Amino acid sequence: LDRLKRVIEEHRARVRERPLSLIKYSPEVIVSILNDGGERICLKQFCYPHFWGRMKEHFRRSKGLKSWMAANGMRARGIPSLKPLAWVERKNWSGLKESFLFMEALADDQEMDRYILKGFEDLNKKRLFIKTFARWLDGLHKRSLFHRDMKTCNILVSERGETWDFHLLDFEDLLMGEKVNRKKLFRNFLQLNTSTPKVMTKVDRFRFFREYLRLNPIVKDQRIFLWRLISESRRRGLVYVSPQGVVTETLG
Repeated sequence: LDRLKRVIEEHRARVRERPLSLIKYSPEVIVSILNDGGERICLKQFCYPHFWGRMKEHFRRSKGLKSWMAANGMRARGIPSLKPLAWVERKNWSGLKESFLFMEALADDQEMDRYILKGFEDLNKKRLFIKTFARWLDGLHKRSLFHRDMKTCNILVSERGETWDFHLLDFEDLLMGEKVNRKKLFRNFLQLNTSTPKVMTKVDRFRFFREYLRLNPIVKDQRIFLWRLISESRRRGLVYVSPQGVVTETLG
């Protein structure tokens, strides 16, 4: 408990004094990477700035608790995942004030959009990356795991020699025991397609689409599905995060 308090205080000091060093800073969510005793810790703080937001948590699981359960659920299913370390909540007479999720932070991981922007050594490695990611996503869906915000900025990539590990972020958006049907698959494909930098060409994106459906052929009318995906992607446009900040582009 003393260690948790110490890390929370360091996190609060960073919010006050060095907000630009934070991974994310919004009224509802604040994320920092801290070093405690030689161990890197990712601390995600869920805030409730409005009274009605706190009241709602009386009638449902808090985001912190959802994240804690989902992170442990991933590991229980044998899926590579960031290790959950602790979950802490602070309440008062009006309800939940804030909650904290402590997770391990791996030193060499990068969000997928930033990893992709670095480029690949050759075409073969790029194709292998696409197939490996398609197999990972297929594995999630076949285990009835559905992430409601499957953007590339919510996926960490760890390069492991000739292969890769992928780790989900935003565990509060992960639904367990949720069968992935055509509608849910379309949502995930759309989120991925509109958050993937143009380093991934149209051919690359089609290769990913084809590899996933080879493994999990739940879409029968593939041409109609793909046409809808392309049309909706163009309407939404492309948004991803680069080392220089948020990038917005059109999709041709």
